[in-house]
Parts: sequence; structure tokens; C-alpha cells
Amino acid sequence: MYQPDYDGRVADEGLAAERASLRAQFPFEGQPFEDAALKVFRYQARANPVYGRWLILLRRSPETIERLADIPFLPIQFFKTQTVWCLPGRSASQIFCSSRTTGQVPSRHLVHDLGLYTESARLGFERVFGPLSGCYFISLLPSYSQTGESSLVHMVHGFAQAAGQREGAHRIEPTIADLEIALAAAQVQGKQPALFGVTHALLALAKAGSLSTPFLLIETGGMKGRGPELTRAELHLRLQEAFLAADIRSEYGMTELLSQGYTQASGSESFVFPPWVQATLRDVYEPLAPSQRGRGGLNLIDLANLDSCAFIATEDQAEATESGFRILGRLDQAEIRGCNLLSL
Repeated sequence: MYQPDYDGRVADEGLAAERASLRAQFPFEGQPFEDAALKVFRYQARANPVYGRWLILLRRSPETIERLADIPFLPIQFFKTQTVWCLPGRSASQIFCSSRTTGQVPSRHLVHDLGLYTESARLGFERVFGPLSGCYFISLLPSYSQTGESSLVHMVHGFAQAAGQREGAHRIEPTIADLEIALAAAQVQGKQPALFGVTHALLALAKAGSLSTPFLLIETGGMKGRGPELTRAELHLRLQEAFLAADIRSEYGMTELLSQGYTQASGSESFVFPPWVQATLRDVYEPLAPSQRGRGGLNLIDLANLDSCAFIATEDQAEATESGFRILGRLDQAEIRGCNLLSL
């Protein structure tokens, strides 16, 4: 029977050297995605006790897995109940926790290398929107900012600091006056305003008034129990009615990932990830089998998740599009979380 190579700590210097080699290769440019994913898989199968035990339960030996399609995905729920971590015996530099409503158990993502998260987030954003230095970042993330454990808040404020905003992202309340002040500050600096906002706060902002000033608006999902869930098309329509000249995009991210997907055009519902992330679909009724219908449960390979698990079976449903994938909502019995926006 397969036994993973760990004993409660980083097993040996060989694993440490393997990890260092993988880190140096990120974002794995110039090599096929399958080759990079298999390298990360073999490392994590040995270094991650939770993933190693999952493979044992599935009776899957890493030595027999030679294709990307055969790599097992770890159910995302394990981030709530287990320590998904490739560096046993070492403390994390940062622990990100998911947002939650009363009674929900948060996910915990231990991060060893914040520089890797910063690099992944920056490269992913710049592929779609251009250099961080050309943007002025605005934050409307009240329910996330209160916890102090949000990867989304960390990302947006990191973007702002990289763009030269000394105090981090310009934080606003859901009022038109606050937004106008932030847009004026961006104009003074000659930069593109980029507003990251959680759904319920953006709707409150839209209800507060209208604005014809152009800016980039990136909705991140999340009603947080403060109203009925909307389809993404309904949300974008309401926002477009209030912000006539805004370029409205969506971000797909979660605590358990260190990379993000973005829609590629204003009003689009199709998400595209950077080259070091790959999405596949699984059969809803046979979760270890690929979907044959063009829609199903969303599996994600995020090679930036070097120190946790790069192979995650999410609780979202999705369908393939010509350029990426469209989110169809949560799977049955899955908790409503911040990234949830129905698109049925």
C-alpha cells in the first residue's frame, strides 16, 4: 500500500530542495502545464499529510499517475476541518480565513510564502488590466475588512502599495460622495480608478445615486445574507444603470486559492485564469469522474498553492465557454460563501 513520505515535519532535505526548485520555476513559463502540475503533485503527495492520506483512501499511488487527467482533487471542505499544509512542524507566515455568516465554519489557508501569493495575484491582474502602477485602487469590502484575515483585502491593499499608494487602497463607504472623492484622487494622480467591491456594498452604493465618471469596477461576489442572491447578469445590469461609464468586471477567487480569475470584457460572465491555473469539470453524481456534458462541479489546479494543495474540488458548479468557464452557482447542500453569484 502507498505510504506518503512524511512523519509530522518536512521529511528530509530532499523535500526542501524539491520545494525550492518548484518555487524557482513559478510561474512555470516555458514548460507544458501537465509537466509542471505532475511535479507539484508528486511533491505534495509526499509533503502534505492530509493530501497523502486522501490518496491512501482513494487507493491511488503517485507512482502510477503519469497523466494530468489522473490526478485526484482534494475536496475543498478539508480546509475547514484539517490543516492542509506541506510544511508540518513549521509555522505559517499568514493564515487567511474565509468570510462566514453566523454558525458557519471558516476555511483556513496557511501561507508560507507571501511573496508567492503577491506574485501570483499581481501577474494575474496585470495580464487582464495592465500594470499595477497605472491604477489607483479603491476598496469597498466592509464585511471582509472587519475580520483582518481576508486574502482579498490583503491582495487589494498589496496592489495599492505596489502602485505607490502609501496608505493602501483608498477605503470607501457605500456612498456616492466617498466614491467621488476617491475618483478625484485618482484623476489628480493621472491613474485609472479600480474599485474592488463586495456585492451587497456595491448594490448599496448603486442605490445611493448614479455617476457617469468612467472607472474600472470589479465585483467580487458576496451578499453575506443581506438580501437575495442575484444572477450575475442582474447584478451587472443594476450596476450599469447606476454607473453609466463603468467597465464592470468580475473576480473569481477564494481563500483556498492563491490565484484569481477575471472576466475579460465588461458585462461578460466567462472567467479566465492565468496560465498556471487550470479548470476542469467533474461529474456531479460521480465526483471522481470527469464531466461529459460541458458542465459540472468545478475542479481547479492552482500551481501557486505550492505549500497547501494545488488540486482542489470546489463546491461550485460551472460550464465551459469558448474562452473559460461560467459559474452556475453552488452545488446542492454547499454553504453560501462570498464568491457565490448564481448565473442560471
